[in-house]
Amino acid sequence: MYVATIPNRNSPPAILIRESYRQEGKSKTRTISNISKLPIHVIKLIERSLKGETFISTDDVLNQRKIEAEIASALIKGFEQEVGSEKAIEIASKTIRGLARDAGKRIAETNGSNDMKALAKVVKEMWSKDNALEIELLEETSDKLFFNVKQCCYAEMYINSGLSDFGYCLSCNRDAAFVNGFNPDIIMKRTKTIMEGAICCDFRFYIN
Repeated sequence: MYVATIPNRNSPPAILIRESYRQEGKSKTRTISNISKLPIHVIKLIERSLKGETFISTDDVLNQRKIEAEIASALIKGFEQEVGSEKAIEIASKTIRGLARDAGKRIAETNGSNDMKALAKVVKEMWSKDNALEIELLEETSDKLFFNVKQCCYAEMYINSGLSDFGYCLSCNRDAAFVNGFNPDIIMKRTKTIMEGAICCDFRFYIN
């Protein structure tokens, strides 16, 4: 995905989030959302983020999520005025999943491995860095990774930042997409989350 500026003959240019894709062997482009009415500094942050820029160390996932949440919540609130709350959340969710998928792919390439062992390392060393997650490991093999999250600092961060309404959309929503980008053959199943009020998040990863 990328930000495109489209000239309008008698009006200010339209600023769009677009996505390139292939269909039946042909390259095509589709518009994900129109962000023309957002503040220019928010548009610039979105553009930089879509280009893969990190504003802090890539290992500092919790702070990175906080920055992304501030950008995305401003985006959602801007969209709500134009298209309504439900459509705004839908657009934001799709954008966040795209970013997460790209991040998963990038981390797999950086690590030089995308098997289940490599994913377990990401969960333990990146997702859980500085005790961001308290994990109860249930099973870890070459084709399975099962664990429960008993405490989640990500959920606490959204609540403390006044962003609890957007927490699932901006955080939990990204996990399956991240794993798909990391390795399309790894499937994630989860039936409950702390963000939604459950006592734990039940992550189950397995090879398709």
